[in-house]
Amino acid sequence: MTKLLTLLRHILLSGLFFCPPLYAAPFPAAAENPGADASRRAMQDAGQQVSDLLEQQTYRQLSKPQTTITPAEPLLRAAENEHCLPVSGVYLSGITLLSQGDLRSLSPLPADCIRSRDINVLVAELMERYLEKGYITARIRFLPVNDYHELGIGVTEGTVERIDSADRGVNTALLFPALTGKPLKITELEQGLDQANRLKSNHVTMDILPGSEPGGSVIRLVNQRGTPAGFSLSADNYGQKSTGRNVIRAAVTADSPAGLSDFVSLSGSATTDNPAARYSRSGMLFYSVPYGALTVSTYGSLSRYRISQALRYNHVILRGDSAQAALRADYVIFRNRSRIDSLMAQMTYKRSRNYLNDTLIGVSSPSLSIAEAGYTGLILVPGGVISTSLSAEKGTTLFGADTRNTLPGSDPQYTKGKFSLSYIQQFSLSEDAYLFSSHLAGQYTQDHLPGVEWLTLSDNSAIRGFHDGSLSADKGWYWQNTLSRRFVRQGITVTPRAGTDYGRVMAQTGQAGWQSAAGIAAGVNVSYGGAQLDAQISRARTSVTALPAQDTLFSLRLGYQF
Repeated sequence: MTKLLTLLRHILLSGLFFCPPLYAAPFPAAAENPGADASRRAMQDAGQQVSDLLEQQTYRQLSKPQTTITPAEPLLRAAENEHCLPVSGVYLSGITLLSQGDLRSLSPLPADCIRSRDINVLVAELMERYLEKGYITARIRFLPVNDYHELGIGVTEGTVERIDSADRGVNTALLFPALTGKPLKITELEQGLDQANRLKSNHVTMDILPGSEPGGSVIRLVNQRGTPAGFSLSADNYGQKSTGRNVIRAAVTADSPAGLSDFVSLSGSATTDNPAARYSRSGMLFYSVPYGALTVSTYGSLSRYRISQALRYNHVILRGDSAQAALRADYVIFRNRSRIDSLMAQMTYKRSRNYLNDTLIGVSSPSLSIAEAGYTGLILVPGGVISTSLSAEKGTTLFGADTRNTLPGSDPQYTKGKFSLSYIQQFSLSEDAYLFSSHLAGQYTQDHLPGVEWLTLSDNSAIRGFHDGSLSADKGWYWQNTLSRRFVRQGITVTPRAGTDYGRVMAQTGQAGWQSAAGIAAGVNVSYGGAQLDAQISRARTSVTALPAQDTLFSLRLGYQF
């Protein structure tokens, strides 16, 4: 009898909460209850913070000035004249880093009369092949004529004798792994230099000096290091109506705290409206360490919320918590002075628990294990930057994750594709400087996803202007565009802006079809030193009639960082 009464109580509470006629603020089919929405936002915010941190570090690698490195010795040349040299050809010695195809591409010597300029052309082409492959310290010398009357051309292929740096922010063993004694290749050195300069406090330059061994070079790294620690504190009203509008946020970062050229970030946020009745609190720890072209990152996040939800005849308490942990690897497959392309792989575990009073809401309390692989790219263009990402996710059963049998109504072993494209461009109009930024992102699946994996449109990072309710679904996209102009007067920077957004989502199940949302926004950012004020007025419109009407939203943020 006790079990039967408990079951009836659970059914009654669930019916009171999810039945639209009784619920004071109904939500569309493409959205979950406010508690599940709070868990999803917390997890997605943590993931977005990680993506932003990694993108900022990649941008710093390209934007910091690089050292121009030129060979220390002039190109070997024979004294030119028109006389035929007393040689029948040449022989090559010491070449191990060029292929037979590289050697066959060299210009052939004349068969009847070899002049000094022919030798010089051959030497120049040979050196060019080394430079094309990045072996900038290869040295060429003439060898005695052999018994076949062939002039010898010997190559000393440069090697890395040692790498010197006494700075804590530059760990040569991890930035340049296993390079000592190996052929000196400039792209490998620049890759390590990029990794060092991904830290905000580092400004590392590189000198190549003659070593004590034949062909050896000493790599000297000099770091003009800034403050390795950072701190930021802000207050805003970006929170949700259900958990509290006013939010306090704080973050602490440290560059190379363990002397490994590593990076750590600790951040947290909490709503302050009425913490005894409703709140949302979250924290995240992020850590990354380089190893040559590879960057290994890990992060973990925790969040907790409480909502006192009024019904027509009663009220209920929605509460819950979520946690996620991830291990990620990014490997650079191509780089030059204006572009970096990387492959990434990530394994993520997510756990969400949502309660109606003290009753677990099983359908919105998943445990997920997700494998992800993809591509990220960043390109510097004149006056701007383009960043892209493309990835695929697959839910697995690792680490005790839910299966289709333990999480009814959705597919924990889903397959999902994600993409994003961002473009930032400076331009002049009537001699005034403007900045245009555009961000397009979305996801696609043919599965019914767990709620924490839905795409959310009703967020300031997607469609600006939402202040009540949530619009999310299995698949969809959004496009956010902003035009701004910057004014600087006596150290004060004022940047007014205007923007428009549009997006669509669709649930994989049900009859709702595609649902649309659009937003407009205007704002201004004022900064002085480390202090910053940001104000914005925005309004959103949606095709979803079940969502509450969206009034004009005024957003304000005050912050300080150093």
